[in-house]
Formats: sequence, structure tokens, C-alpha cells
Amino acid sequence: MAALDPVRGLYVLIDMPMSDPVGLAEAVLGGGCRWLQVRWKGGTEAEVVSLARILVATARPRGAKVLVNDRAAWAVAADADGAHIGPLDGDLGEARAQLGPTRILGATTSTPHAVEAALGLVDYVACGPVWATPHLSRPKPVVGLDGVRQIVACAAGRVPVVAIGGIDAERLPAVRATGVDAWAVVRAISEAPDPGQMARAMA
Repeated sequence: MAALDPVRGLYVLIDMPMSDPVGLAEAVLGGGCRWLQVRWKGGTEAEVVSLARILVATARPRGAKVLVNDRAAWAVAADADGAHIGPLDGDLGEARAQLGPTRILGATTSTPHAVEAALGLVDYVACGPVWATPHLSRPKPVVGLDGVRQIVACAAGRVPVVAIGGIDAERLPAVRATGVDAWAVVRAISEAPDPGQMARAMA
């Protein structure tokens, strides 16, 4: 398994399309973020791999990680640090085989059963959405803070837990109080007047 540097703190999703993903990445890396994910639901393999390669070149000198959403093979092609697989985006065993033992694999797991099924394959689990979000390509039931606590209790320190969904600076203290290891953020960073400053506030 790859978790020599387990996921901690702020985890920013570069949610495409956006006008300047590299500029956003540079800003949040400067603000202390050390985990990035390329999420481009409509992107082609060439588009996603190209962007991921640029972000890897930007992030790696700062000691930061870049993961690719949904596609383990694309993460390997981009020489990214790993992939994140959603519940409808493929088999975790197959993703682990594609990534090998040294790349990071994360998975969305919003039930204790899903956490147990993922153990031994993944380096972290994500839980959410904590609050409703406008990302409507695949609407998911809100789990709330109680749902996050349930996943943290189930994981019981065996694997890090990342909360995601509607998290902003105001809500972050309540999220951290659940015991999660990290918090994934999209709009609170990308729509901030100063993404770097917001990253510093949420790191």
C-alpha cells in the first residue's frame, strides 16, 4: 500500500472545466494544501492526462500529491500519485491492480459496509456529501455530520477518512470535530476571491 504519507488536512478538487486550473493549483499549494485531485467528468483521456501531468509537475516539487478522479489507468498514464474511485466508477480491486502498490488509491464509502469492503485495497476513504452541493451529475443522499462520525468510528484508525460535500471555512470546525483526517473542498476554494488565502484558512 502507498500510504507512507497519509492524507491529512486540506484536499482540494480541481473540478473541471474551469478557466485556470493551474493557477488555482499554484494558489492553494502556496496556501499549504498538499493534496489535489483532478475531477473532470466530461474530459477525454488526453485532456485529463495532460492536465494531470501539468499539475504533477507543479505539485511534486512542493511535496504535494495529485490524484485523478475515476480512472486509475489515466492516473498511471499521467504519472500521478494515485486515483480516487467513486462507488459507480469501477472495481477497487481492478484499480489497485492498475495502480500497483506504490500509488495511492482512495474510494468514496458512505456506509460502514463499504468501508469494510475497501479495507486492504485503499489508502483512504471519503465520506459525503456532508451537506448538499450543486454538483448534480450524480446526486447523492446527504450523510450529514452524523454519517461522517459513523464512518470515522467504523474506520477506527485503520484507514484515514476524508469528508467531502459543502464544506467551507465556517463549517470546517464542525467537520474537524468528527475526527476526520482530511476535508475535501471544491467551491469554497475555487470561488473564493483569494483561493490561496482561503487555503491557508482551511489547511
